[in-house]
Amino acid sequence: MTGTGGEYIRRLILAAGVFTLVFAATPRSSSAAFSLALARGDYPRGSQIAGLPATNHEVDIRLGPVHRSSFDQLHRIDGDGWLQAAVWHFTTGRGATKWRHRTVFLYAINIFHNHQEAARAVADEKIHAHPAKVAHLPSLLYGVSDVHQTLVFTFFAYREVEVEAYYEYKGVAPTKLAASIRHQFGTQASHLAHFARRLSALDHQKPISTPIPTWTPLPTQTPVPIETPIIVPVATAAPTSTVAPTDTPTLLPPAGATSTLAPTPLPTVSPAPTGLVVQAVPQSPSYLVRDSATILVHALLNGHPPVGASVDVSFFFPGNATNCIATIDPSGNASCSVIVPVVHAGDTIQVNVQVTTVSGEIATTNTSFTIGQKPV
Repeated sequence: MTGTGGEYIRRLILAAGVFTLVFAATPRSSSAAFSLALARGDYPRGSQIAGLPATNHEVDIRLGPVHRSSFDQLHRIDGDGWLQAAVWHFTTGRGATKWRHRTVFLYAINIFHNHQEAARAVADEKIHAHPAKVAHLPSLLYGVSDVHQTLVFTFFAYREVEVEAYYEYKGVAPTKLAASIRHQFGTQASHLAHFARRLSALDHQKPISTPIPTWTPLPTQTPVPIETPIIVPVATAAPTSTVAPTDTPTLLPPAGATSTLAPTPLPTVSPAPTGLVVQAVPQSPSYLVRDSATILVHALLNGHPPVGASVDVSFFFPGNATNCIATIDPSGNASCSVIVPVVHAGDTIQVNVQVTTVSGEIATTNTSFTIGQKPV
């Protein structure tokens, strides 16, 4: 990252980045039945996290400095979406040179009426970000780091959902710590891309449950019993030749029967399902706290494995939703695991699985498992 233009951007963001955290969750007005809040594990340990009102006015305060237009002018749906921030501190130097760096993370999930409006919001940025990728989605990325400030910004859209996120802190961090913060921000962006895909799918009323794929074994058909015909020899006249003919047995039906052999039924051929079909099950029906909970996923696209498709798995632990990401292999399978946090024994954990192919098809399904009780 370069310091070119850093002072200008620092002045733009500095006022927006200073705010008092109000610990309140602000639900979106859509019918989506899942949280748009990033999990605590997506932030550095010790971060203070808060949901902010997702109004156009509030988003203008936080993100307006990097846009040419207001969010009202961009036709963002006022009050919809999500706005979340976190504050975290790290320390550099010692003694008189000791410096406590205040770090701000902030993201907005903005909902528009269509993809054109969402794409226009991305293009409206004025900080000259360059093209990049976030979880296979086209995005814009901006980064600057100098003695005054470090700032990283990303913008991307999926259908009618647009996402903007940044982190910033004064000065520079040690190389290893700076790399760790960048990695954490990349994880946040990937999870936000998952939220955008899933949110759009729900808003378009995509079906949640999907048919069972053809790899589920079918029951073996029981053959129909066939009566054995009775062989009755028929007497023949005395031979007129020196070569004695062989008696030819004739197959006759049993007494009272009107037909001979019963026809053998032909097997029924089930047509292969079309489109993207997904099935998911937990590797175990229950897990203990701090176990590695694994979800097994199988996917078919028009009867064939969608090799390379991304798999986003959301585990809805009470108060601590978390995600993991995997890829469909050549056999159509994938697995994804997370560590079970401290939750109550007996809780049922809902899991949502979304598969997105490289060509853009999306399908989702749900599964669940329970939290077991450790033996005394």
